[in-house]
Amino acid sequence: MGLIDNCQGEGREKHYYPTEHAESIYLEKNDQEIKRIILDSILDVVKRKMETLPQEKHANFLLWYLLKLRQIGVKPDEAYFDKGGEMNDYPRIRLNFSLSLCDFLFGENKREEEGILQKWDKYLSNGHSDK
Repeated sequence: MGLIDNCQGEGREKHYYPTEHAESIYLEKNDQEIKRIILDSILDVVKRKMETLPQEKHANFLLWYLLKLRQIGVKPDEAYFDKGGEMNDYPRIRLNFSLSLCDFLFGENKREEEGILQKWDKYLSNGHSDK
C-alpha cells in the first residue's frame, strides 16, 4: 500500500525500507490524519503506476474491487473473492480483509469512499496523470 519500499541487494537478498508515508504515520497521533496518509499513499501508488508491482498489487486491488462493487450497489460475499473454485479459506480472508480495511479507512463515510474511488479511477483512466 505504498508504506514499504524494497530494493534488491546482492544476490537474492532484499532490503525493506519504510516510505515517507510510513514515517509520517509513525509520527502522527491523530487517527483521522493517519487514515488520510494511508489513502494518500494508496493513491500515490496508483498515480506512479506501481499498483501492478507484486508488493503493491494485492491489498490495493482488494480495496479497489470492494469499492467498485459497492459503487454499483453490490453487497459482496465470499463468492466475489473466489479465484475460481478454491477449496480453502482464501475467499473469506480476501473479503474480510477488504471489508476491514474499508471500514477502517472510511467507516460510514460514503462520500469520502466515493471521492477516493473517483480519484483512483481518474488516475487509471487517463494514464495516471494528476490533470
